[in-house]
Amino acid sequence: MKKTISYVLIFVIFSCFTVNEIDAQTNRDPRNSPRQPSGPRPRTIDTTQIDSVTNTVQEDREVTFNLKKLSMLASLSVYGNPKFESNGLVVLEINVNENGTVVSSVIRESDNPKLNRFATDAVRDYARRYKLQPAIKAGKPVAQEGILLPIIFDMSIFEQDK
Repeated sequence: MKKTISYVLIFVIFSCFTVNEIDAQTNRDPRNSPRQPSGPRPRTIDTTQIDSVTNTVQEDREVTFNLKKLSMLASLSVYGNPKFESNGLVVLEINVNENGTVVSSVIRESDNPKLNRFATDAVRDYARRYKLQPAIKAGKPVAQEGILLPIIFDMSIFEQDK
């Protein structure tokens, strides 16, 4: 009985205030109040290279690679294929455009010519998977040429401890 009375009392108190009265108390007209969009706010992407916190132009930087991840990708690409599975080193020279896309690669040195194609494929896969950030000069993205990448094919990483 007490619960019923308390629920009725709460209902009466809240029903005394209509939407118009609440809006009048906050000095708003409900017909002219802007509607808030439902759902998450759309994300805006700032394409300028200005740091919004300090309002300064980003520092110059070069394109960077995680050579350990790159070598792991290259080694994985030949692992399990007895025809190509071997250790070796391939040095590539690549060019990256202002969008962070690898536009060309040239083999500068190779221990095992069978691994050349796998090294080139690993660089392109790495660039797609980890979205390269372009080089920055004077706050603007620029192309960078002549990046040397040593790619190490190491099959010992797949050996299990016995």
